Amino acid sequence: MQLSARPFTSFRTSAAINRHRCVVVQAKGFGGFGAKKESKAAAGCPCGSGASYAACCKKLHDSANTDTYLIRPDSAEACLRARFSAYAMKQNWKTIVKTTAADNPSRKGSLSEDGKIKTSFEQDVKVSQSWIDYKDLRILGKREQGAEVWYDIEYQIRQLYELKTGEPIKNPPWQEIQESSCFCVEDGGWVFKRSEKLNWDRNKLQKI
Repeated sequence: MQLSARPFTSFRTSAAINRHRCVVVQAKGFGGFGAKKESKAAAGCPCGSGASYAACCKKLHDSANTDTYLIRPDSAEACLRARFSAYAMKQNWKTIVKTTAADNPSRKGSLSEDGKIKTSFEQDVKVSQSWIDYKDLRILGKREQGAEVWYDIEYQIRQLYELKTGEPIKNPPWQEIQESSCFCVEDGGWVFKRSEKLNWDRNKLQKI
């Protein structure tokens, strides 16, 4: 996930983008979080904190979905977990957008290999949510470097669609991802700045 929604568009054709438009429409309710708001809020938060969704990431998701955005992550870990749960739930894409640092390269959007198709950062985030399943976030370590906080993390992903064609992948395998993620404070809240040591090869499905 890179927790930054590194764009997939550079690998996609126009056919794949058309597929993406269909997937986004169908994405509501994925990840075991159904239509009943009460059961979703009471369920365990997909960030893996052990708390219910209502007591954990929900308040940050709800805030990001408003124009005022009054409640922002008050720690690097809260930012990390809110972003992961947004990916895992395939919802709340505004949380990912609003918790990405202004100087993160992903904000520029992406361009297809043939240079004909340009997508926005928001579109890239929605593709990352829709085309991939996420689970089992594990925080392995934390270190502080000046104003930055780094987390070493692991999680699992399952890529549902071919990046170039947009066709569904039959029996897609789960992959173990490791990365180091950097967070900093921006405009009164913690945001994701960049990642390093990401082991995800997007052109190769790796079984674990």
